[in-house]
Amino acid sequence: MAQTTFNPIEKEHHFRSFGTWLSDVTKVIPTDKSTIKRRLSDFSEAELDAHMDKHKVLGELPINKENESLQRVVEEVLTHYKSTGVLDGVLLPFEERKTRLQGVEKTPIRDIWLNYGEDGQGGQRNPKPRHILQMLRRYDVDGLTCGNARKDPTDNRVFVNEGQQRSIAGCIAGRTEFAYEVLPSTDDIDDLRQFKRENQGKLRATEVELTLSDALVVKKSLEDYCIKKKIDITEITYAEVCKQMSIGKSDDEFVNFKIFNELSLKRNFRLVNDENKEEKNLKGACSNISQLKAIFETNDYNDDILNLALDWYEYIWPLKRLETADLIGLLETIYYNKDWIFEKGFDKDLFQVKLMNALREQWPNKTSGKGSTPAWRQIQDEMQEQFPYKTKDDKEKNVKYYSVDSTRIAKHMWIAQGFYSVLLQRLPKEYAKKLVQPVTVETNMKFPLTMPVVKNNA
Repeated sequence: MAQTTFNPIEKEHHFRSFGTWLSDVTKVIPTDKSTIKRRLSDFSEAELDAHMDKHKVLGELPINKENESLQRVVEEVLTHYKSTGVLDGVLLPFEERKTRLQGVEKTPIRDIWLNYGEDGQGGQRNPKPRHILQMLRRYDVDGLTCGNARKDPTDNRVFVNEGQQRSIAGCIAGRTEFAYEVLPSTDDIDDLRQFKRENQGKLRATEVELTLSDALVVKKSLEDYCIKKKIDITEITYAEVCKQMSIGKSDDEFVNFKIFNELSLKRNFRLVNDENKEEKNLKGACSNISQLKAIFETNDYNDDILNLALDWYEYIWPLKRLETADLIGLLETIYYNKDWIFEKGFDKDLFQVKLMNALREQWPNKTSGKGSTPAWRQIQDEMQEQFPYKTKDDKEKNVKYYSVDSTRIAKHMWIAQGFYSVLLQRLPKEYAKKLVQPVTVETNMKFPLTMPVVKNNA
């Protein structure tokens, strides 16, 4: 290994709690090559991914705080690196000269902040330790372009809305000031709007992050109205939401707010990024935002059906993540049986108990582990067994089941039939005899799928 020089532009590292140039994090003394096992820049992308997997580096690091300084966020990221040991013996890049890049306004890190939204949900995205290390692996002092921010003229704090991960990487490499294009504003709603404008249409923000950003814009915009009306945000009607926001029920902002309102404000569900492997399988978590949007945009699922299905899901599977296929199963069950489920005098609470007993035995109240095969996977197995789709003859015979011309997609119809078959076998007779078999809306076609009765420890 060639002799390592150490002449950073900042003689004293600004994160003093980690020692001189992160030696407390990396166990590396830059001027002592015997302490260096490998340079970060020597890793390939795949090698670094494998190295991070080995050390269990998080894809996303929750901050769980509305506002936080950039310096504190960087310290949280470095603390995570230290606790995992991922950087033991690894020489990080450091800036040996000032960047030649010039920006419209340079801001010292003490004045740079991040707006993560209420309780850390829905504003700026969380720091992503794995992504930050990949950025540091290919660090270029003149390649670190920053992004856009809002500057609060009352206290000169600058809230970064595009460029958080790059800013964290730059801080770790020793940069002490950054240049952003700034929007002068005291309104933190502009953080949400700026974040979405900068990320929509790019492969930068996840669907979950954009959904939460939209939802928080609507929520914050309605707060004054709700205060005036002396109502909680969850009590506002969707007609009022559309009127106050001048949006339609098919607009992204409305759909995304409705998802957030029904799942996170009214109930104990949480939208979680799919890359967040540690949280996406916890109880109440949902990472399948595209399927959720399809559900909330399905006209056949009116508010009464949607609310009842979500309530039943929380009751039946309180320990599970929010499996959209299971939710679809409940929605379809209610849709086909709405005439008697919503009949005046029908005991929904008693039926809810019977439904729980029937469904939990087939699909247990847990997300993973032996005997917890998700409903959709089990239904798919039976589809392929009973209605194969491999050979030419198979496709000619069964194509009608796989290409449904309906107001709801074929997947919904398969799930509807799967739930119908299970409930027909497991519900008490007084309820089973009432069940209506699912059919396609336009063609009145039935799906003759029969589900096996599976014995599980619910």
